[in-house]
Amino acid sequence: MSPTYFSSYLPGKLAILQLRDDIRRTMGVRFSPRFFHDSLLYAGCLPMSFMRRAVSTRMNDEHGIELPRSSESLHSYAMRRAKAGLI
Repeated sequence: MSPTYFSSYLPGKLAILQLRDDIRRTMGVRFSPRFFHDSLLYAGCLPMSFMRRAVSTRMNDEHGIELPRSSESLHSYAMRRAKAGLI
């Protein structure tokens, strides 16, 4: 273990939150936390770039909605959330 061990989880957490926000924005009123969590669990343990593709495929199959590429980098997303006091 190292002093930075637990802080290494933060980028993954932020990537999941960013994905959730992107899905919520794209799906609008059709978004449900259950769909989001089921999609993540169904995909398994994947790197976030593959997770995004897996969730996008499921959205397209079930709802006919395409998930666009993320509109901002993870760093920009983290800084915006930090300024808003959400981290």
